[in-house]
Amino acid sequence: MQMVLWSIVAGGQFWLSGRRSFLATRALLAILQVGFIPDTGMTVADTLSALMGAGFLQMCGVLDYAGWRWLFLIEETIIVNRVLREDPSKSEMHNRQPITPKLLWKCLKDYDLWPLYIIGLVFQIPMVLESQYLALSLRQMNFNTFASNLLSIPNTVIHSE
Repeated sequence: MQMVLWSIVAGGQFWLSGRRSFLATRALLAILQVGFIPDTGMTVADTLSALMGAGFLQMCGVLDYAGWRWLFLIEETIIVNRVLREDPSKSEMHNRQPITPKLLWKCLKDYDLWPLYIIGLVFQIPMVLESQYLALSLRQMNFNTFASNLLSIPNTVIHSE
């Protein structure tokens, strides 16, 4: 259910109309994705998504919509299709459980895990900050959106796990 709601909100970005709707959808996405841990295949997925995103952004003007709107609409269509095909009730492996506030608090109180949290923060901060601001930095260096997306691919590949 959480994945379906996330998908609907992600696809709803097609109809963004301003700063408020952008911030509202981004906040909803953040809330809905809590509890999902990316697998090791994320590097490949990030690389492919950068290439696909660059292509979708070139759809600017198709049916009088901006390219970024098409990006969200196509992404939502793919995710809904995948969720419908990969229904967890069709399998025997149910190891993905949502993180409840009670479970989160229990984990935070477990001081044996604190060194793991610190290591995760120390090793992830350099890569995460760089990757989050890379596109903005490239745009400030006068690269267009298409080139910025393509130039982010080496960063993703180099920092793969």
